[in-house]
Amino acid sequence: MAAQLHQLELTVRDPAATARRIAALADRASGPGSVDLGRLRLAFRQGIRTARGPDGLRTTGPAHLCLQGGDIEALAARLAAGGWRAFGAPTGLGGNIRYQYAEDDDGLIVEVESVPGAAADASPWVAHVALATPDRDRLVDWYAALTGTAPRRSARLGPNAQIDQVTGLRDVEVSGAWLPAGAVELEFWTYHTPPTREAAPGPLGALTFVTADVSAEVAHLDGHGFAIDASGAATAHDPDGNAVHLIGSAR
Repeated sequence: MAAQLHQLELTVRDPAATARRIAALADRASGPGSVDLGRLRLAFRQGIRTARGPDGLRTTGPAHLCLQGGDIEALAARLAAGGWRAFGAPTGLGGNIRYQYAEDDDGLIVEVESVPGAAADASPWVAHVALATPDRDRLVDWYAALTGTAPRRSARLGPNAQIDQVTGLRDVEVSGAWLPAGAVELEFWTYHTPPTREAAPGPLGALTFVTADVSAEVAHLDGHGFAIDASGAATAHDPDGNAVHLIGSAR
C-alpha cells in the first residue's frame, strides 16, 4: 500500500493575498484560496499567525515549504519582491546546490534552492515539505509506513558557518531525513543545538495524502489511528500531533 502527498493546508491572515504571492514566486496562477503548484496543492484558511524568525525552522510541526529552480539569485529576488524577509544570503553547504530561507509576516517560511542542471529560466517547482520533530526516527518511520517508501537519513550535521548562515541560527547541529511521498518529498529535521522546541504552530498545517483505496490503506496502517468519516476520508495524528488526512484518488 502507498499514499502520496497531495495537499498542504496553510492558515494566514489574508488567504487570497498569500496565494497570489506564492503563485508569483512559483510562476503559477492562483485561485481565490488555493494554489496548484503541479506537484502539490496549497489550500488556505483564514486565521492569525505571526512571524517567528529563524526559530520557526526548529518549532515542532510542518516548518517550511521548499521551491527549487535553476537560478538562486532570481529566486531570492522573487522572495524579496513578494515580501519575504531572508534569514541570510544564498549559501552553499559544500555541494553545487545553494539555499536561502525567508519568512513573511504570518511566519510562513519558504526555502528556495538552485540545483545543477536546471534551466535558469525554468518555473520553480515544489521539492519538499519539511517537518521539525524532537524524534526524527519515530516520525520518519510513521510516514514511511504511510507512503510505502524508504527514507534516507543523514548523520548529525554541524556545527559549521554555512548551516548557521542558511538558517539564521547559531551553532546549529541537526539530524535530517528525506522520504519520497509521491512527486514531493517529506523532509525531517531534529535540531539538537539549539534544540527542537514546542511552541505555537506556524501557518503550515494538515497534510493530505491520496491513495487508491482508503479503507484498505487504513486497514494496512493498523496502529496509526486513522478513523474514516462519513465522506470516506480518514484522519489521524502523527506521533508529534500533526493532523494527517487520507483521501481516495477519485475525490
